[in-house]
Amino acid sequence: MALIAVAPDVMAELKRTRRRSIGIKVHRGEVTVSAPMRAPLVEIQAFVARKARWIRKHLELQRQAAARPTELKLEPGASLPFLGESLRLEMSTQPYGVVRDGDRLLIGGEADLYKAKLARWLVGQAQAYLPGRVAEFAPRVGVKPQGFSVRFYKSRWGSCNRRGELQFNWLLMMAPPAVVDYVVIHELAHLRHFDHSPAFWQVVREVMPDYAIHRAWLKQQTSLVW
Repeated sequence: MALIAVAPDVMAELKRTRRRSIGIKVHRGEVTVSAPMRAPLVEIQAFVARKARWIRKHLELQRQAAARPTELKLEPGASLPFLGESLRLEMSTQPYGVVRDGDRLLIGGEADLYKAKLARWLVGQAQAYLPGRVAEFAPRVGVKPQGFSVRFYKSRWGSCNRRGELQFNWLLMMAPPAVVDYVVIHELAHLRHFDHSPAFWQVVREVMPDYAIHRAWLKQQTSLVW
């Protein structure tokens, strides 16, 4: 197995393949470099050196994700991630509803409806927050969405259809704002390219040059389980 130094404390495995260009994959804390059979080693090393900062960022994101619990504890006293903040969940003496008080989220009413009320609150937050982000980025992507809705998905963050309608998972409210923006841009870009072709990713990159960092964050999430 051939190894290439990314940094004094980071090594990458080199694999020779039939691909035409050099590529890097960071997965579960391991770095793999795939390169054409005839690519000179000095060229590969130079490419890896240019990507060293990108590699370190992705390794750190994966380390942070691995340190998170596999499932949120949605109970009084626990913390709920919300758009980059952390809100402490507390029961309230109020009979109904959910109210934010600074860094606290007060849930009133019966304890057995606690989770359902919290879900409804997040849905409302998504319905209020996401249209503004769509309006912000749609002109920059060069599209005009024809509809918007908030839904619950088990295995996706957003979707769109050929009618120009966008759907977003309300669990996005538990992600950092930059990650939410990436998902919005991703779905808007599909209105120009209904695939994941190089042309599609170029649109995403033009609007958000560091999109790969936020995409990696989403892929590593195991804690946003409802």
